[in-house]
Amino acid sequence: MKRVVCLALAALACVGFSFANGTREAEDGTAVLPLRDPVPTKSGWVSGVVNGKPGKEVISYRGIPYAAPPVGNLRWKAPQPVTPWTGIRECTGLTKWPPQSFPTVERYGSIPESFMSEDCLYLNVHVPVRTDGKPLPVMVWLHGGGLTNQSGSRDIYNMPFLPAAGNVIQVSVVHRLGPIGYLAHPALSAESPQGVSGNYGNLDILAALKWVKDNIAAFGGDPGNVTLFGQSGGGTKTAMVVASPLAKGLVDKAIIMSGRVDGTPLKEAEKIGLALAEKLGVTGTGPEALAALRALKWQDIIVTSLQEKYSADHTIDGWALPDAVSAIFKDGKQNDIPLMMGFTESDIPDYAIQGVSTVVSQMKMLKSPVYPYMFTYLPKNWRKDGAKAWHSLDVGYIFGNPRKIAPVNFGDYGKRAGAVTPDAGFGPADDAMSEFMMQTWAQFARTGDPSLPGGLKWPSYSRDKDQYVALDTVPEIRTGYSAFAAK
Repeated sequence: MKRVVCLALAALACVGFSFANGTREAEDGTAVLPLRDPVPTKSGWVSGVVNGKPGKEVISYRGIPYAAPPVGNLRWKAPQPVTPWTGIRECTGLTKWPPQSFPTVERYGSIPESFMSEDCLYLNVHVPVRTDGKPLPVMVWLHGGGLTNQSGSRDIYNMPFLPAAGNVIQVSVVHRLGPIGYLAHPALSAESPQGVSGNYGNLDILAALKWVKDNIAAFGGDPGNVTLFGQSGGGTKTAMVVASPLAKGLVDKAIIMSGRVDGTPLKEAEKIGLALAEKLGVTGTGPEALAALRALKWQDIIVTSLQEKYSADHTIDGWALPDAVSAIFKDGKQNDIPLMMGFTESDIPDYAIQGVSTVVSQMKMLKSPVYPYMFTYLPKNWRKDGAKAWHSLDVGYIFGNPRKIAPVNFGDYGKRAGAVTPDAGFGPADDAMSEFMMQTWAQFARTGDPSLPGGLKWPSYSRDKDQYVALDTVPEIRTGYSAFAAK
């Protein structure tokens, strides 16, 4: 244990800071807590690695297991408890991606098959070193890529900038995807105590949130102040969690960024699963069929699912998801928590219609406020091109590194949105927008209101005023939010 603490202290000392009795002495004389490394979790001790800029250091705990590996007989089962370990588990490296199309497309990093595994139920915790000693707000990130692609272990989602800028603890979750994470099948439903199947990836997310509730205090986090946020497929998953009765008490606030609201009835989802199983050479609905499915290589399942154009979706199972997400929101039956909900300008109409309708339809049902927004900002050269802010462009600003992240989707989304030159023309304005968004997202996580002290007063949505915040070169309040639902 002492060795790990000394290594962490040495790492910080290398960037020019002095220590006394395990406590960093800040240059400005402010008090800084002793390093929380290693940290005890319910399953065992974990150690991390220090990263970030001098004065904005973050301790990152990468690859902490929150559930048992869902392999063998645990494939297509609800996540099971972690087997405790002895000693200190070194959580210093990002874990493998969940099974998906391999290699991934270039914008996802061309991740090869060798860096994918069904043993994927891990999360990453990023803790700012500088703190006033009070428990910190916790922000749990769900990645995009629909319900099929990407990973919470992608490097761009595990940078130190958001935790350091916002003084929050950030957690990124890795969970099952595609047919490994969302397959429904009559044999699986018959095996389940609830008589349902599908939604395994969603159950993973709920298990990760339960882990946060049980363990985050040891990292300096506030288990009573947890904000779930996600973009695109992550926004969809965030909406599902808000809609699920199984999430009650696990999430205190949520930010839904460019999220659709989906859902397939169980019987229909089972038919889709049966058809995929038959293409894999497995027929029947009994235990023998289930054993045969679990004996298949995950690579064969993924390849066949791609050939058959299998599309992962939430299953409306009457348990984890009692109804379609849109219907749950419309009836005001979701978890009544403060929400931020928005999209990018070029998301209209594909993503915006459902998001706007969700906000507008629920106003009379809830006590908690909803803060709608639209991201319209562009770097100067893309703005000169006449482009509109495209899907996923906002992610780079949220994670404090638009120069690295924003160009990733240029070829797939940017050109469709009107961008011509690959040179975005990044400058100080982009840094300012990124800082503003990190501070705003963190402020919402901290207080339930995104308004920054002395800055723009964000209006919560009401039908009468129909206002939203446009995140542009100069963020401003605009009217006409409900009109986007008609475009």
